[in-house]
Amino acid sequence: MAVLVSTVVADTQYALNADANCLNICWDEPSTCPPGMELTHLTEDCWTCCRSD
Repeated sequence: MAVLVSTVVADTQYALNADANCLNICWDEPSTCPPGMELTHLTEDCWTCCRSD
């Protein structure tokens, strides 16, 4: 079961929720993702960790 936490706009949240392979969090600074996930910049202070497999 995948977990989705999102603070981005609803359209993006819906697309990611359908995929259920990403975790979105807004940080002041880029952070690291859990193992097996890749960090991608979304918006000004928001980042996503998506499964890399």
